[in-house]
Amino acid sequence: MGKDKDDDGSSVGGGSDGSSCSSDSSSGSDRMDAENEWGDWEDEGPQEMPTQCLLSGAVKPTPEAALAADREQGLDLLGLLGTHGLGLYGAMKVINYIRTLVLKQGVSAEQVVALVQDVDGLRTALQGDVLLQPILEDDPLLFALGELLEAHGLDLLLQQEEEGEGRGEEEEEGENGTGTQAMAAESETVPDQHLSLQEQRKLVQENHALREELGEVRTRLKRLSELMAAVDEDVKVRTKPERQDNDTYYFKSYSHHGIHETMLKDTVRTQSYREAIQKTGLEGKVVLDVGSGSGVLSMFAAKAGAAQVVGVDRSGIVEQARAIVKLNGLEEKVVLVQGKMEEVSLPVEKVDVIVSEWMGYCLLYESMLPSVLAARDKYLRPGGLLLPSRCTMLVQGVGDYEGKLGWWGNVYGLDMSPLRASVLAEPGVEAVDPKAIMTDAFVFKDFDLYTVQDRELDFEAEFSLTVGAAAAPTAGAAAAAAVWKEGRRLRGLVISFDTFFEGLSGGQSVVFSTRPEEKDTHWHQTLFWLTEAPEGGLGEGDVVKGKLRFLRNAINPRDYDVAISWEVRRKRGEVVVGQGKQSYTLGS
Repeated sequence: MGKDKDDDGSSVGGGSDGSSCSSDSSSGSDRMDAENEWGDWEDEGPQEMPTQCLLSGAVKPTPEAALAADREQGLDLLGLLGTHGLGLYGAMKVINYIRTLVLKQGVSAEQVVALVQDVDGLRTALQGDVLLQPILEDDPLLFALGELLEAHGLDLLLQQEEEGEGRGEEEEEGENGTGTQAMAAESETVPDQHLSLQEQRKLVQENHALREELGEVRTRLKRLSELMAAVDEDVKVRTKPERQDNDTYYFKSYSHHGIHETMLKDTVRTQSYREAIQKTGLEGKVVLDVGSGSGVLSMFAAKAGAAQVVGVDRSGIVEQARAIVKLNGLEEKVVLVQGKMEEVSLPVEKVDVIVSEWMGYCLLYESMLPSVLAARDKYLRPGGLLLPSRCTMLVQGVGDYEGKLGWWGNVYGLDMSPLRASVLAEPGVEAVDPKAIMTDAFVFKDFDLYTVQDRELDFEAEFSLTVGAAAAPTAGAAAAAAVWKEGRRLRGLVISFDTFFEGLSGGQSVVFSTRPEEKDTHWHQTLFWLTEAPEGGLGEGDVVKGKLRFLRNAINPRDYDVAISWEVRRKRGEVVVGQGKQSYTLGS
């Protein structure tokens, strides 16, 4: 503050040396000195710093203007920071998180607004130090953070990282009798005239501190830039020995023969692809195999009559696959190219058919679907064929089959139930016992591979499940009876997928499923346990409704952040048996 009033209403000023004003003449002189010094701090007015809006690609002349445009779209960044009580580092992470969603993942403005308002989801997204690295180089919004927070009355957030240490020093001083409490006690025992003098001294000190703070504002951009550079370097140093870029790790894992052996031994998968290729009518056509791996699908296509097959794979398995192609006498038809689909140059301009086994666990985890879509848009002829042509995602309700949750309560006579929390928090990929399925299946997402766009791989969808009639256990089958009894209590949701090869020669089609009721595949099913599952059992006709949200992870887009909200109602719909909401990370 620059001025204040004493008890009789007269103005009290402070000299720059911090001395008190004990007479009218000295007070006036000090005020003049202070005013002269304040004259050095001229308000230069707002300076233009072209800033890209958080929710769009629009560029505004200043950070304030960019934030105003975002507010019109429903995102009040400064209000969000105040609501969540985020300090300077948290504010930086929020900005970089939103930039990642919009600029790297193509998430819509409405979805972004919903994501940042989800307290649990936002807390999960901001963990770690990676989001302290700027997404936009020299992002003006990051540089202007300090001024923006101060201008909107949020300057206390800038001090959050220091308050703990400062508070500890205050308490220590108080214990020694020299801190704030001691000063307050002393002032209570002095005459009123001396108390006024103390106030004047305090005012001078505050004015001096304020001038120093204003000076710091002029250097804030430089300090913030140095801070971000230091954090960036620190993250690189600490993570270098143990982290690789996501693509390198992913493709390296497919260089080992073991993963290909697992896929080749999956007869549902491999025979379905071979049957679909044989029914396509490939005579004289050009085929592109995206993610060709061992080369098995490329060789199926060559044997089915294709004139030329081009396989693309970035992993080191390509060298062995070339040897396999030659060993089978197909090197005249099959050409294998090593590299990333989005970056390689092919020996053909267009293809008639694109085949790819791109599906991952829970369909989307670690999948190559974005690469398939890129190949479709660049190389597929009009009227060309995609194998597969469509995939659907399904959800079902499940009980605690085989006592997977209850088992932790008695492990060799020991109670290890605290570990159950970790089981509940993580999705599992496993073959779910079909006898534990207690609802119908609901298709919550249908991907038409001819039309789907990359941005649609982040989505939110509703589901509705109906509890079916319980199948009576066979007489004398104690294990089956236990499964049947526990199966009436909802404990989790199971997600699987169906794959369709449509539009084949003569209108034929081929379909395979990864549902629990079907023959098991190497994908199995993905099980999401519900931590707040209703305690009571469910009866036939009861309904489980909710929403599923799938968003690619901001750090590794091959991973997915999954959020599930749900409620259970009795079959007439008026009684809510239970409800909850839970977030998961599907990936590393």
